[in-house]
Amino acid sequence: MRTPGAFVLGGDANQIVHPNFFSWAQIKSLFWADPRMTSGQDLQVLTHNFRNGRKVTGMANRLLEIKQQRFGSIDRESNFLVDPVGDSAGQIRLLDAKPSALQALNRQISQSTQYAVLVLREEDKAAARAVFSTPLLFSVQEAKGLEYPHIVLYRFLSDHRAPFATLCEGVSKAGLGAETLTFRRAKDKGDKSLEVYKFFVNALYVAITRAVESVMLVESDDQHPLLDLLDIRSSGEEGVQVQASSRKDWQKEARKLELQGKAEQAEAIRSRILQDQTPPRPVFNARGVEELTRKIFIDQVVGNKWRQQLFEYAAF
Repeated sequence: MRTPGAFVLGGDANQIVHPNFFSWAQIKSLFWADPRMTSGQDLQVLTHNFRNGRKVTGMANRLLEIKQQRFGSIDRESNFLVDPVGDSAGQIRLLDAKPSALQALNRQISQSTQYAVLVLREEDKAAARAVFSTPLLFSVQEAKGLEYPHIVLYRFLSDHRAPFATLCEGVSKAGLGAETLTFRRAKDKGDKSLEVYKFFVNALYVAITRAVESVMLVESDDQHPLLDLLDIRSSGEEGVQVQASSRKDWQKEARKLELQGKAEQAEAIRSRILQDQTPPRPVFNARGVEELTRKIFIDQVVGNKWRQQLFEYAAF
């Protein structure tokens, strides 16, 4: 760093999906221990949300309330609810995970870049692939940093019932729905259960907030206690109206994902949607031609294969 102190630290403690006992108070102590660094250190808490629809933000806020009731506040810097300021109302839906409904949903979203399917863990993707043919299938870890207009959450609660049920223990539905969070620590300061269940609650929060307009939960366990606390009820089998994306849209999506390091999904788009194929002959760049020339004239490799390739490159 050329200019000491010329940097900004930013993040969201509610999106941490690794057990690490993180708190902003600890981060501040690292920088404010030196008196020379205490001046001019401003802490800004960003509470406004310009991306997600109001109902999507409302669902995420309710999950934060449940988390705080169950485990207490993380720290003062993270003890707030998000204020949605966008114009979109957004939508939350719960779909029964029965075969007919899943088949219909897959037909509707498989050709659209507007819908992505999320699962909790990498090992959950195999079961999701058996249902959904969209290449836009991500684990929560992969989805961090991404956003899509519509997000489908596949069997988060049904496949991981116990930990999400534990999250609901001792939480009063009547105490939810506040406009602000009151700071309060856990009753037992030695209770580190948040670290055990942090992955599950934070992963669900990350998944919800990937959606700009709508979240669809696909669950077979529609009686899970967390659904009741979130005040989410079955929406029936009403279909969604989805327009297929153009080839150009898919090309842009593949390129975007590739730049973000999502090689698996980018390759799936190219092979399954764009149906790009490997050319029947080698494609050479300057380095490839240099290596080819070395093989022929310096290494004098036996055979006519390399000479033929160099001839074709020169001719075309």
